[in-house]
Amino acid sequence: MKKLISLLLLAFVVAALPLSGQNVQAAAATDQIVLTFKELGAPTTLMQGPFSSERLRFSLPANWALQDGAEITIVASAYFAGEGMPGATLNEYTGAVLQVSFNGQLIASQPLRSGNDIVYRLKIPAETLNNVRSDGRHEVGLFLDAGIDCDYEFHHTFVEISGASSITLPYAETAIPMDLRRLPRPIFQPDLVVPRSAVLVMPDAPSADELQAVLNVMAAFGRMSNRALALTAVPLGGLTDAVRGESDLIFVGKAASLPILAQQPLPAPLKGSRFDFAGLQESDGLLQMAASPWNSGRTMLIVGGNSDEGVVKAAQALTTGNLLTSIRPDVSVVQSVNPVIPAGIQTADQAQLTSADVKLSDLGIATQTVAFNSSTAGTGSIYINFIVPPGLVPTEGAYMDLVFSNSALIDYGRSGLAVYLNNTLVGSARFSDETSEGGVQRINLPVSAFRLGENLLTIDAGLIPLDNCASPTFDNLWVTVFSDSSLHLPMTAATTQPLSRLRNLSDYPVPFTDDPTLGTTLFVLPEKDPQAWKTAGALAYDLGGRAPGALFNLGAVFNNVPEDLRLAKNLIVVGQPAQLPVLSDLANSLPASFEAGSNVALLDNQHVIYRISADKSLGYLELLTSPWNDQRIVMAVLGTTPEGIAFAGNALTVSAIRTTLKGNFAVIDGTASLVADTRTGTGGGALAAGLGTDMTVQPTLAPVLPAQAPLQVKTGKDMIPLALGIVAALIIVVIVLAIWLKARGQKSA
Repeated sequence: MKKLISLLLLAFVVAALPLSGQNVQAAAATDQIVLTFKELGAPTTLMQGPFSSERLRFSLPANWALQDGAEITIVASAYFAGEGMPGATLNEYTGAVLQVSFNGQLIASQPLRSGNDIVYRLKIPAETLNNVRSDGRHEVGLFLDAGIDCDYEFHHTFVEISGASSITLPYAETAIPMDLRRLPRPIFQPDLVVPRSAVLVMPDAPSADELQAVLNVMAAFGRMSNRALALTAVPLGGLTDAVRGESDLIFVGKAASLPILAQQPLPAPLKGSRFDFAGLQESDGLLQMAASPWNSGRTMLIVGGNSDEGVVKAAQALTTGNLLTSIRPDVSVVQSVNPVIPAGIQTADQAQLTSADVKLSDLGIATQTVAFNSSTAGTGSIYINFIVPPGLVPTEGAYMDLVFSNSALIDYGRSGLAVYLNNTLVGSARFSDETSEGGVQRINLPVSAFRLGENLLTIDAGLIPLDNCASPTFDNLWVTVFSDSSLHLPMTAATTQPLSRLRNLSDYPVPFTDDPTLGTTLFVLPEKDPQAWKTAGALAYDLGGRAPGALFNLGAVFNNVPEDLRLAKNLIVVGQPAQLPVLSDLANSLPASFEAGSNVALLDNQHVIYRISADKSLGYLELLTSPWNDQRIVMAVLGTTPEGIAFAGNALTVSAIRTTLKGNFAVIDGTASLVADTRTGTGGGALAAGLGTDMTVQPTLAPVLPAQAPLQVKTGKDMIPLALGIVAALIIVVIVLAIWLKARGQKSA
């Protein structure tokens, strides 16, 4: 009996040892994140000799400072086959080398052994950790050098890098630099590995001007993030403790409308009911940024002023994406906003250029050389950043004249330059004896590869020696790209397009984006309906990500539309029909009308007529030519309930639903749509069977992003409760089993 109990206790100790060892190690370590290659977008990387390369890029939170102890773990399966050998012997050296770099610096040249899932652990030198790219991202580079394939007939190398490969990054949290000129960072960072969201906070009872500012701020972040930021809008009363503790916060409104900012440590603090800053006038707009008092790893952006006029100015200034700060980088005071269209592209630091022809030196790019040395091992990149500012769009005929020279001692057939525009391969250049004395290669730049805002040209160099078996003299293998390389970037002003015909719902976002400033779009909203405001914000965010104007000037009114605006604007009417008096004026033009006080649409000329409960959540989309100006349109985004309004808005902003839209009328039930065209009498197909008043569908209020598994950021402390729980459970099992065995033995006796 005692022997059995001892064995059980021994088994418990043995089972607990690995867990205990892991916890001691984790607790002693600093905070760290482990990112698998799969999480970085490379579930499997196939590389084939003689040469192959891959780059993984990612961003880390702005308040993380990387610490010593980082490493890359490569899980690789490598094989080679050659004349007289059907395959490689396990653990035999393949003759290939995997060169691994971090932030442009070579950290290892790892000889590869043949076999499945062989693990290589590579330490990252501390000096390379924070040497980030100009866009704030980190980069892992992989280069397969299997030059042996060229030296032996029928020799072939194949390497598979597993998505289970990972990078371990210890970090310490630091203060976030507050600089309005760097927006949208840190609120939005491309390829951020830790999920992050932002919430726009508006007053509980906003004025029409404050709501106009809200819509323009939403549009600004839609553009600055290319609609990749998880951003939603809530009234001040909807700002819960959980939301403000987890999110970056964007407050929009007058000082008097945002009492929550009182007593907060702001660069322009709220005193009484007014923002206080030297020189701030009553009609001025004010933008300021500060650390969130609820989470030091998050930020607060305040877009406001002491008057409605000032709030609108601040929001419009933000939409330009080019803020000029005051004597401190976290405050900007806006006196006026003039929609001046820039003449040409901007440098990475937003200096304005006026000519379509610019040299790299004009962009601040010096002559650069990539050489074969211990840092690059024959590979390297040159990055060229420039900005296509709002208000301009590229035209056909853009190109780059790449001026370069190269060593005559490299293998011309296996070396060269590749040029990427925003990660799209657009051209290449070959080396030769002629280019060793100076060469020029024209690279055409297609319009489709440009982006509004930041653009990145990448020149990748690969240098292979003539003889792989000879030890190269590092200084003799090089390529130089000269600063007098030039870009021809013809731009034209984004212009408003005339409305040629009444469009279908499927044409959204046209015609609203036909005006690059969105200035011909007016939102008509209920005065007391936060859900309608949220949905309007999501639509503004979506439109902002699609329009190229120098600034945005979306409008907003409550309930009724003044005569001059009816004639001049395209209308987007959002809300529950019973709360929108403007629908009475449109009753004779709407594809489906509404009885007074009812939120249920009447559509009597379709094949199937449904009897809908007033309690059921449905969304409606209606499109019509404006009865006041046949060159303008009206789009109604309506719902029988607040949930139904969200359904209707999502039908326009979620591509999977938007692709199902047709005609000029649609009923939206969750993600299902019934479409019709009252102009032709077509449509009206059935919704899915079984939909009734008991059906509940959770609406998506924020812009929907591609699904991604959340990454787990763990510290050593995170594992302690789990370990203690497992240990306690094992102890209880041992005690119960011992008592049972003892009782059984006594009974037998």
